[in-house]
Amino acid sequence: MYLRLIILLLVTSISTISAEEKKVCKRSFEEFHKSHPEASVLHDDIEPPVLLFKKELQFPESLKKKKIELSTIAVETVVSDTGSIKDACIVISKIPELDLLVIDTVKQWKYKPALKDGQSIPVFVTITIRIDIR
Repeated sequence: MYLRLIILLLVTSISTISAEEKKVCKRSFEEFHKSHPEASVLHDDIEPPVLLFKKELQFPESLKKKKIELSTIAVETVVSDTGSIKDACIVISKIPELDLLVIDTVKQWKYKPALKDGQSIPVFVTITIRIDIR
């Protein structure tokens, strides 16, 4: 069995979305922004967060047997001023059975916080995960 996972981290100035307990949320960028007024959209005057720790996805055997070919899952997040993922939500996914696993995994990632004028601030970050299970 061939298993390949490519994770791309894309820091964007788009928005973030949130996940409730045991449930994957899907909201518009606008709704998510409104629910996180403390978070900033990245600009030239903000130093973006830096990924320090990334937990890898652990695929269950049932999914490995499905042999999912290249697919992309996009997760909108808020990286807090302490570098933890404060909130996360699936934005794009064609593999719903992976959504909760992706949310739970991404919420364990740790960052060096974004900085503005030398101060740590919460920011919106988009994480794009490319999956290929063959």
